[in-house]
Amino acid sequence: PFYQRSKEGKYIAYAITEEGRYLFIVFVIKDSGRIRVISARDMNEKEKRYYKKREGVR
Repeated sequence: PFYQRSKEGKYIAYAITEEGRYLFIVFVIKDSGRIRVISARDMNEKEKRYYKKREGVR
């Protein structure tokens, strides 16, 4: 998995589960250091291609 910071200060994570599900997760890191998930969903095809290219997955 990897994550990147968005323009709005949120973080976007791309990950694949042990079962092979591709997930797109949006979250923020609170001042306390806790993570708050805003959204989590299956990746669309464009996001899957981006993830596979970035991670070298076939």
